[in-house]
Amino acid sequence: YRGKKAELAPIYDVACTAVYPRLAQENAMFIGGDRLMKNTTRDSFIRLAGECGADGRIVLDYLDAMAAAILPAAEALAVELSDAGEPSPVYAEIVKVIRGQIARVAK
Repeated sequence: YRGKKAELAPIYDVACTAVYPRLAQENAMFIGGDRLMKNTTRDSFIRLAGECGADGRIVLDYLDAMAAAILPAAEALAVELSDAGEPSPVYAEIVKVIRGQIARVAK
């Protein structure tokens, strides 16, 4: 928040630190009581919804929509960056992390 206005977090808050074992693996915030993404499940998001007074079904609908869109976008971006002359093995590792996280929270 800036004053009373909500704003999106800066892009540095979305860095994939999971591919760097020496970096902290904790989420910036708890998700339904879970601080580590590797422990976060659909139930975590249902608990988060309850903590926020939201309908868990709506949260899961959004989660499923994001999960369906994120992996293809990440895969395409990895190819795009490599084709643009910025190849890196990290891209494949990030896609692997995303794939695993989606599998854990998907329907």
